[in-house]
Amino acid sequence: MDTLYIRVLRQWLPLAVAISAITFLIYLVIQQDIRMGANDPQIQIAEDLASSLNTGQTANISGKIDVAKSLAPFVIIYNKQEKIVSSNAVLNRKTPIIPSGVLTGTANQSDENRITWQPQEGVRLATVAVSYTNGFVVVGRNMREVEIREDQQLANILFGWIVALVASFSCVYVMQTFLKGKK
Repeated sequence: MDTLYIRVLRQWLPLAVAISAITFLIYLVIQQDIRMGANDPQIQIAEDLASSLNTGQTANISGKIDVAKSLAPFVIIYNKQEKIVSSNAVLNRKTPIIPSGVLTGTANQSDENRITWQPQEGVRLATVAVSYTNGFVVVGRNMREVEIREDQQLANILFGWIVALVASFSCVYVMQTFLKGKK
């Protein structure tokens, strides 16, 4: 006994799986593009500052940036012993400490380490660490706006996914109804 709904489901389910897979891949590509782009200013600042420090120039780091509130890039300079030399980053009135192992991953001067750092609940930082002759340069910035953009894209993609599933189901249903009427 092959009812109309069973025939519709049999034809629609592979289509729904394909639509879901494509939608997931689209979201993954967009999310990764947004997230990787969040590192661009930090990469430039960290590499330029490390290059300047390697030529003997001094770092001119001034002011204080509250990493929990500000979207401005911050800089923390460490020596080879991973002790803070200079910083304009502030979290709860003190310089946040990069997680252990991050600087070790940048031990060679050609290396850099890109991480998402969460120094406290609700504060996520897109962070880049680069080594230089006498230590490490860490540059980061708050990801608040990046995460808002990711959430907006997720909502748009979920809406499109639901529309595509409903439209494809409706199309299969109409076609099956039409074919049944021709028999």
